[in-house]
Parts: sequence; structure tokens; C-alpha cells
Amino acid sequence: MKRLAFLSVVFLCCLSFIPAAFAQTPKPAPATNAASSSTPAPAPSKWVTPIKGTAEVEFIVEGRPQKQGNEIVTTMKVKNVSDGAIALLKIDEYWYNKKREQVGACTARVRQPINPKQIVDVEIRCPYSGDIDTNQYMFSHANGQIKPKSVKKFGDDAKK
Repeated sequence: MKRLAFLSVVFLCCLSFIPAAFAQTPKPAPATNAASSSTPAPAPSKWVTPIKGTAEVEFIVEGRPQKQGNEIVTTMKVKNVSDGAIALLKIDEYWYNKKREQVGACTARVRQPINPKQIVDVEIRCPYSGDIDTNQYMFSHANGQIKPKSVKKFGDDAKK
């Protein structure tokens, strides 16, 4: 009987120490600095339904294509002028010689959706061939075709 009373006292003492054994110390609050507290948090991106069918873009080719090592690099800016987002924009560039025979082709992809009025930078890298003369661009997206328009500068939204 004394043994049972002793064990029950030990058991009750152990139960009283369990909450203290598993208690966690609270994490300290992150230090705030004056510069970070004055800047607002970035607004979350707004979801815009992707276009199904034909979308419209304006593009500006920045300068002439440049030879860099064994590649020819074309840089351009593309603006979505459609009402919906463009999902998985793809630009194919085809290179031709003076006889108008195809001598090269390559593809650039924009993996992020392009929202209306958004401008993205695209760089197209193709293997260099010594007898290239002219090039051509073909635009498409995941849900259809693109109607591209080459412009000198992007139009204002107020004019449209």
C-alpha cells in the first residue's frame, strides 16, 4: 500500500512538470527599421482571365540584331494591347539568305502571363550563319494566334 501511494505521488509530480517541459518560448518580434516601415507592401497581382483565340500585341525591335559569339541576338519589347492576359507568349524568328532560303530558326518564350497594357522584354538567340540576310517573326500564345503590330513607340492609353 505504501508503495502504491509513493508511485501515485511520483506520477502526480511528473504530471505537474509536463506543461513546463513542453512549453515553448515565444519568438521575438522582428526588428522594424524606419525605412522598411515607411514603404508600403507591394499589392498582390490581379488575376486577369487569359485570352482564348486571337490576341493583339505591339512590339519594338531595339536596334539591329547583334552577333555575340556564335549567336545572333535580337532584343525587343512587347506590349499586350488586348483586353485579357496572354498566356505563354511564343516568338519564332526565322532567318533567310539572299536566295530567300531558310538558314536558321529559333524560339523565345515568355512563361509568365502578360496582363493588358503590360510591357515585357524579350531576347531571341539564334545560331549564327554567315549568309543571313533578313528575318521574320511569328507570334503565338497558348490559346491561339497573335496579331502583331510593329511600332516606333508604344501608344498612350488615353488615345485608345
